[in-house]
Amino acid sequence: MRSIIVADEWVYHYLMHAEGADLGVKTFRFLKQLKILDDRLVVVRGSKFTDKMYRLAKEDQAPFVLYSKELSGLYNSSFCTILEQEDLVPFPTEMVGVKNDDVYLVRAQLTIPGSFILTTDGALKDTLAPHPRVLVELVSSFLDPYLAKT
Repeated sequence: MRSIIVADEWVYHYLMHAEGADLGVKTFRFLKQLKILDDRLVVVRGSKFTDKMYRLAKEDQAPFVLYSKELSGLYNSSFCTILEQEDLVPFPTEMVGVKNDDVYLVRAQLTIPGSFILTTDGALKDTLAPHPRVLVELVSSFLDPYLAKT
């Protein structure tokens, strides 16, 4: 079964070694694994994700150049679904407590059937838990099993 993943800014932070080089390497492997498994990444143009992706592209030191090339290549491929802001479904009014910065993630996930949000934000997962239409996975429990798939 194909995974359709709406990722937030953890990808950038991990690639930039904000949580250590090991998670940077794992995130690089995650990007490569998406293609191996024929999975999809969902990105909203003009979101914080794309802003940080472009910031990564300005890096000129190894291994960040390699990471940027992989992310850019994925973004500009059939493995990435790029959504425009105007294509997103409206934010459900019953979903109170979602931070403004996270609204685009919920809207993107609800726009693409079968997708899920992949985040490091446990509070977001908890906030959305009462809403079964919104599927959320935490990176901490998702990444290692995903990388082990063949």
